[in-house]
Amino acid sequence: MPPTSVGLDTGDDVTSTSGGPADTGDTGTGDGTADGSDSTGSSACEPTTVEIPASTAPVGVVFLVDNTIGMAEEATEVSLRMNAFYNLLSAELESHITVISTYPDEDLEGVCIVPPLGNGGCPASDNNPPDLIHIDLAVTPLNAISHLFVTYDQWAGVLPPGARRHIVAISDGDTGVAYGDFNESFLMIDEDNANYRFHVSVAMSNCEEAEAVGNNFLALASGSGGYAHDLCSQNYETFFQTLVGRIIGDTGDRCRWEVPPPPEGVAFDPDNIELLLDVDGIMTAPPHVDSVEACVGVSTGWYWENPASPNVMLACPETCELLQDFQLVQSWVRFGCPPE
Repeated sequence: MPPTSVGLDTGDDVTSTSGGPADTGDTGTGDGTADGSDSTGSSACEPTTVEIPASTAPVGVVFLVDNTIGMAEEATEVSLRMNAFYNLLSAELESHITVISTYPDEDLEGVCIVPPLGNGGCPASDNNPPDLIHIDLAVTPLNAISHLFVTYDQWAGVLPPGARRHIVAISDGDTGVAYGDFNESFLMIDEDNANYRFHVSVAMSNCEEAEAVGNNFLALASGSGGYAHDLCSQNYETFFQTLVGRIIGDTGDRCRWEVPPPPEGVAFDPDNIELLLDVDGIMTAPPHVDSVEACVGVSTGWYWENPASPNVMLACPETCELLQDFQLVQSWVRFGCPPE
């Protein structure tokens, strides 16, 4: 879990003992009557909190795992951590995993996933569609991208319409494919590839754990807005945790919130709306700013996508970036009361 001191402001009056945000406001005591009306008989306004539904967009995650000599530790990490990765991801989104890599044998460093995600046939088999598809091909840095295209129908064919594509390459070498060439070809295949992300775990510098710096792989990640992990660190706990957060966050609900309809009897006043976020158990209420330009002067915040038709809230760029580092983000909107 990321540290709490990431710049997300936590207010003392935001949390509740039930695990969600607490509604605050006039409870009908003091000058008002017991039923919530004031002394003149008019109904008092109380802030009302409504959860913003999480995105349910399905995702397809395709792992390209290098099988060349020297990739034994990485292949083992993938095999051991895939179940936990899938459990975290599928708890939030409909998830389909594809592994393009050979199975373990005496000559190649392979991958095999144990149950419940795998089928129980390791080390020779783990294919368990539609949750896990294992395409048994020997992957090298130079043929990884080719394998992705050649097997496209095998893994993309099981994905629901509109599923987001996330490609994950893990290699101690580099591809010969430039970002521009890959991007043009991948987008041409299928309109559902329009919002793909390419994530990588490759060497960012010369180190004992790698054969080469993965410059072209890194360009694929950077160009597509994906996550780049330094293979030299060998920290695959961080890699998989961060990858889960990035994939969940990329479904759109972490940085863009459609305001749900207010409950019956509650008025919608765009000047009295509050965004509440629970980031890995930390409650926060980023402030509203007038526009994306106004984000420059604040540490966190949100603004209306279209102030003339205020129904979509957008996170400030730096706030959006911060939210990607958390595994789970829940969101609420609080319909407030106009000042008296």
